[in-house]
Amino acid sequence: MDGSEITQEAVEINGFTIEEFASKQHFSTLVENFLSWADAIEDKTLAGQNVFFDREFLVTNMKRAGLYVPAWLEKYRVVDLHSVCYARLLSRDKTPELINGCGVSAMSLDKILEYVALPKRQGKHNALEDAKLEAEALSRLIYGTNLLEEFSQFPIPLYLAR
Repeated sequence: MDGSEITQEAVEINGFTIEEFASKQHFSTLVENFLSWADAIEDKTLAGQNVFFDREFLVTNMKRAGLYVPAWLEKYRVVDLHSVCYARLLSRDKTPELINGCGVSAMSLDKILEYVALPKRQGKHNALEDAKLEAEALSRLIYGTNLLEEFSQFPIPLYLAR
């Protein structure tokens, strides 16, 4: 899309071609499907890992593409998976691992998935697969239950059960 910068690193991480990244029509269709799905949901607060980036990415690129951005998406209210897991660790008197030399949390999505007994991601970053894993992780952290049937074969650790 006009004004977008596509890096080789983004192509490698996501497994898409530059042409797929650059397709305004492809992006518009995805956004329209997402907004249609969200219309049926009362609480539209975004949740996930690095959700601040995801929200900003959506809003910025929707505006670039000339798409309508609903008011709820422009709000800065989000639920961050990292913060929920961090708080859960602290509530169990566990100290989150820190990045050497930085002194900040080292909890990546894969480390959070390991903590909630879900499989690590395989291969490239896939937004839909990651979103499902993140939703399942949040359900386990907050409610102590499975959310999606496809993850029911992975038992919830006793320290998360309620």
